[in-house]
Amino acid sequence: RDLDDYRHRLVLTARIKVAGSKRIARYEYERIDGFDLGWQGHLYPQLADGQDTFLFDLDGHLLVLPIGQRCKVSVAERWDDETQASLARQIAEVLEDLDSATDSKNLPLGVEQESRIAWLGSCCSRWIANWPAPTRSPS
Repeated sequence: RDLDDYRHRLVLTARIKVAGSKRIARYEYERIDGFDLGWQGHLYPQLADGQDTFLFDLDGHLLVLPIGQRCKVSVAERWDDETQASLARQIAEVLEDLDSATDSKNLPLGVEQESRIAWLGSCCSRWIANWPAPTRSPS
């Protein structure tokens, strides 16, 4: 079924947060009153308690799950954990055809490569060269 079929119907919700080493889960029910039009014309439910919510139909089928977009390290805020309510159907479609949805060249670095010190260029080398030498205090 399309998500629009669940408008004004009762759905089950699970809101799960992590606080330190403790997981806090709240299970409730609500009705989807409205939708936002999103990427490629997909409907996304307007949720009363934010985007960190799992939605299930009354038979227990997953409808919506929260997914965070991984930002580049230089762009991301340190504690940025914003998620978007994403349609489970969209995720299932991607998982069915992983070859076209993934980049086989995107591999994790090995330990040696990950541990290398990055060269910061001539600007940094001039700064280090001009760094004042340590001075001894008179004894």
